[in-house]
Amino acid sequence: PTISLKYNLTDKSSIKYTANLYSSSPSLSDLENVEQIVDSMQIRRGNSQLKPYMVYAHSLNYEMSKGIFNGGVYVGHRYSDNPIMESTTLENGKFVRSMENQKSWQRLNTEVSISVKPFKDLLTMKFSGGMAHFDSRGLNYHHTYTNWYYNGTLNATYKDWSLYGNIKKGRNNFYGETMSRNENFHVIGMNYRHKSLTLGMMTLNPFTKTWKGGDDNYNALAPSKERIYIGNLSRMMVFSVSYNFNFGRKFSSVEKRLNNEDKDSGVLDAGK
Repeated sequence: PTISLKYNLTDKSSIKYTANLYSSSPSLSDLENVEQIVDSMQIRRGNSQLKPYMVYAHSLNYEMSKGIFNGGVYVGHRYSDNPIMESTTLENGKFVRSMENQKSWQRLNTEVSISVKPFKDLLTMKFSGGMAHFDSRGLNYHHTYTNWYYNGTLNATYKDWSLYGNIKKGRNNFYGETMSRNENFHVIGMNYRHKSLTLGMMTLNPFTKTWKGGDDNYNALAPSKERIYIGNLSRMMVFSVSYNFNFGRKFSSVEKRLNNEDKDSGVLDAGK
């Protein structure tokens, strides 16, 4: 079930509370009691004893607007009771990775956002930033992790021209014993529009040499780090061309004119 309550503090500010309660079930692949060889040192094993678990989520959101400013503050908390998370054991010289119902998992998320339009729709600047704190408690482990993130955008429009930019430091995620990195990127682009034709040009990550991502596992027996490096996603130029045909709108307007046609001659029927 979900409950949502909203209260307007003034005509330009409001506060909203949302609560959500639901049950999460194990996947069929995790329930299969089979073993899969990952490599010479690792085995992945299913667990038919997995049980569903409850998730409790709460959030409080405040929004306001004043003149050229719009802003908001968000606070959210999510708690999982006996969640299904990873487990690693050592058997016969090999690491066995499986899923088990662990103790608990929770995330506290706070975020602030602001947008400014100093010249009406000619220039728009938006920025949001926040903190995510994770607490992951297993049967044989306990990890905490805090991540700071942000996202900023700028859009400038003048007549048929538009310029935009976006920079983002992603919010990482921590679940079980694994920290998954969200992508960091920045983009600069420009568009030109003439009637139904739009020409665009943008560059991805122009100030970095290589895009990178990956996961970190903090298991005491077999910690690991995985990194992904993609050079093609840095300093890459992208060109685009689009054309809007609008067939549906033209058909509707023609149909409307036909339906509005005056067929009344203005002469009374002289028939008997």
